Amino acid sequence: MIEVVKRKIHVGLVDVSMLKYHELAFMSHVKYLMAKIEKRGIIRKPIIVDKDTMGVIDGVHRATTLRMLKARYIPAFLIDYINDEEIVVDKWFRTYTLKFPLHDEISHIKSILCIEGFEEASNKIKICENGIEGYIQIKNFEKEYRWYIKSIKIKERHANIRKENVLTIEPPLLTKWNVIMAIKKNILLPPRSTRHITFLKRLYLPYNVEDLKGLGSSF
Repeated sequence: MIEVVKRKIHVGLVDVSMLKYHELAFMSHVKYLMAKIEKRGIIRKPIIVDKDTMGVIDGVHRATTLRMLKARYIPAFLIDYINDEEIVVDKWFRTYTLKFPLHDEISHIKSILCIEGFEEASNKIKICENGIEGYIQIKNFEKEYRWYIKSIKIKERHANIRKENVLTIEPPLLTKWNVIMAIKKNILLPPRSTRHITFLKRLYLPYNVEDLKGLGSSF
């Protein structure tokens, strides 16, 4: 037997200038989305926004892309983030491919990160600092090593593959209150600091991008 749960979904257009953020965007992905959206002329999925803070819970790359495309409005689901039990916050593993063998720098990396454990067999570091502070450490690491990092891959789980020039960091798990605090204090964490699980991410409601440059808000 399939149980169908009925619930109200609030969707409409919000002013891009009203949005607040808790994490940065990968500009490489923003450029990819920009080319894709410009070619199609539409944005297919609304972003997810906390109605109390106007913080972007999911969709920072789409929001950044539309802002760069000079859109005034963006389609969004407005949610009660803290109290909505259907929406769960999870984390991503961060895997770095470095330009040089890892062993040359591992001692220094350990000195700038609070490490709970280091799995030498797979070059995996687990951050011991909880909450926002753990992600600030990762942000500082990515800034300091920006010329040393060849690429960053974000994954749901860690694959035990040992390569000399690959490092995986397991960050702490943020809570919803951590996310709200970052939004309210204007703290921008690294891209993909949160992985939100919700059925809303599977809903498609296409909007014409040209219309978003001048339509009025429906909220």
